[in-house]
Amino acid sequence: MPIINVKKCKMCAFCINWDDPDNRLISPSTPENNLWDYDNYANKMCSEKGSEVNASSYCNKYRCKVIIN
Repeated sequence: MPIINVKKCKMCAFCINWDDPDNRLISPSTPENNLWDYDNYANKMCSEKGSEVNASSYCNKYRCKVIIN
């Protein structure tokens, strides 16, 4: 699983619009530094786009669902 800084990246896996309500496809690596793991092969429904999108996709409607330090 890749590790990203959620403060700098706007990936669908960390967006409130991406259908992963239990956050099973993301996990904190070093949350105090905003570093998180995610499943970059996962596809879920995006409520903004109305279609399935990959966790690594970017969107201009991004709203982060994790706490950023």
